[in-house]
Amino acid sequence: MRGGMLRSATRSTFSAAGSVREPKDLHAAWASLAAYDSKAAGAFLNDKADRAKAALNAAGFELAREFAVHGGKALSFDGTQEVDETDAAYLWLRQADGRSLLAFRGSDTQEDLQHVRKPSTCFMYGHYLHAGVAEREFAPLVGLMSAGDLSSR
Repeated sequence: MRGGMLRSATRSTFSAAGSVREPKDLHAAWASLAAYDSKAAGAFLNDKADRAKAALNAAGFELAREFAVHGGKALSFDGTQEVDETDAAYLWLRQADGRSLLAFRGSDTQEDLQHVRKPSTCFMYGHYLHAGVAEREFAPLVGLMSAGDLSSR
């Protein structure tokens, strides 16, 4: 996304009835992209993550909580350097209306890609997920969260 595209995308749209309708899917997409702020994700995605964070802030969201699980060393997504393997989730809140977004960083290392490439799946939280992703990445992050972390303050 170029800076101009991001600025124009933050404008609200109008519904058929003429009321302002927010780009909720766009906010969720920005939250997902903002999670790719790790060294493992690389400079290209880091730049996009910074822009997404700025767009969320402009829309009134603030980063309320970060959850992280450290998994040692691994090769970066592009395989060019050894990095800290860290899985993360970010909780964004907008005080004005109490809206929240919870975004998980997906694969950003070669180790993570191996979890995705294996065909085994498991059923978790109402969905079939890659077993390696669910067991080694998603479950440890969810294990750090409590209902109090996600409730309104």
